[in-house]
Amino acid sequence: MISRKSARLVGEAYTSVFSGEEVRRRGLSTGIYKRFKIFNDELRDFLYDEEYPDWLLYILNVQSNPTSERILKDRIMAFHTGEVFTWFKNPYTDLSPEACRSTGQLFLRALAQSIFRLGRKVEQNDYASHPLNLLKSQLELDGYVYRDGKLYDSETSVIDEQEEHSYLENLVSGARLTDPAVIKHHLKLSEGHFLEGKWDDSISNSRKVLDGVLNQITQAVYFKIEGQSVPSGLLKNAAQTREYLEKQRLVTKAEREALDKNYAVLSVTGGHPYIAEKDQARLMRHLSLTFCQFVLLRYQGFLVNNP
Repeated sequence: MISRKSARLVGEAYTSVFSGEEVRRRGLSTGIYKRFKIFNDELRDFLYDEEYPDWLLYILNVQSNPTSERILKDRIMAFHTGEVFTWFKNPYTDLSPEACRSTGQLFLRALAQSIFRLGRKVEQNDYASHPLNLLKSQLELDGYVYRDGKLYDSETSVIDEQEEHSYLENLVSGARLTDPAVIKHHLKLSEGHFLEGKWDDSISNSRKVLDGVLNQITQAVYFKIEGQSVPSGLLKNAAQTREYLEKQRLVTKAEREALDKNYAVLSVTGGHPYIAEKDQARLMRHLSLTFCQFVLLRYQGFLVNNP
């Protein structure tokens, strides 16, 4: 699913590419000034060439207010909520709100794909290329990869970034761990570093999220069973932590071995041949967050059976 953040970035990308500064003269004086303007005709021609239907060209026609810096962005963002289909007459006007949101996803994906196709035409323009690069990275976190003129569902994404990121945060908040803020901090850094192109740092923080979850669950389980704080030696390394969780039957032997092997993969930062660093960071992040959810859900079950 294309996230709200990506929908916003699609709107910002279109605004950046199809806008600029218009030079105006102040009345009859010789003084001039510059103001923001959306190049509506160029935008309409581009969407027409990309074979969008007439009703969409009408919705994204901002000729009546081309100097508003938000008008185009807001209309594109409204595809995510489905609200845009209620503004103007179109084939989807009478659909249910849920169906409108699903349809909006299709058009957001198409609009993102189209703006990427501009390729070299906007690469020389830093003002336009930055939001395009940011959009591409955010869409990869959502589970989409742009290749050869098309935006693909990567299918290698284990999670829906927008929903599962929030779900993981909710699991952490509800687990009554000793320091959930630390886990959430590294979760935020893993996303931020990915968007900034800091692949090694993103993988490192993804691993720290898993470290924090396992470590704090171990502390909580030990305290519940033994009635005292966990000895410092037990948390000396991640392997001992995983072995303790197996001993307390929070995970099975097979699950602990899976954690061992995947933790080893996460620890080899930048050491995976034949795959781009960006793809490494994306997949390692998904791998880490998926195992975090798994262990947190097992911990929930443990608490239910050990009130």
